[in-house]
Amino acid sequence: MIKAIIFDFDGTLIDTNALIKKALNIFSLKYKQGPLEDEIFNELTGKPLEYQMAHFDTDRIPELVEEFKEWYLVNHDQWAKPFDGILSLLSELRSQNYLLGIVTNNSCQGLDLGLKHMHLDNFFDVKITKDHVKESKPSPEGLMLALEKLKLSSSEVLFIGDTKHDILAARRGKILAGLVGWHQTPISIMPDFILHEPYDLLEILEELN
Repeated sequence: MIKAIIFDFDGTLIDTNALIKKALNIFSLKYKQGPLEDEIFNELTGKPLEYQMAHFDTDRIPELVEEFKEWYLVNHDQWAKPFDGILSLLSELRSQNYLLGIVTNNSCQGLDLGLKHMHLDNFFDVKITKDHVKESKPSPEGLMLALEKLKLSSSEVLFIGDTKHDILAARRGKILAGLVGWHQTPISIMPDFILHEPYDLLEILEELN
């Protein structure tokens, strides 16, 4: 019996793909003297910010992280937007008494910024960011922490994400994994389910329960 759905955030609930790609391209032009190749962008997508900044200069990671955060804060609301159907999906899940959570490789600051922008501040029972764990996804540490806080077992949770790091984290935590069909990056590992649109999740839950 599935009692909770845990979501990734960026690329799953909120469309920050254009925002992040634009930012990484700016950094690539500035620090690599050329645009970011699609293959590199796909590899960096879903990774913690420190990992992304290491691609541009391993000796200046803290400095680049702060520079990125400043750019992100200024440009977030212009470029970020919720995916169509997400708000109504979360409302329906709430009405059916599912517990809801987020496990993201974003920071607390980045997550809170996005949730407020989308007016989703009060939907989630647990929110785990990279600031709460030692190892980000694809490590299952964040998912295991969420399960602990929700007081649930792996078999009672479904995790929904948009990158291979999400699917791997779920696999390693022995949690069923769903991949959103509106993801932007190709992945080589198959999920348990694919959501072509948000409301597909309700059909999946009906089948599982």
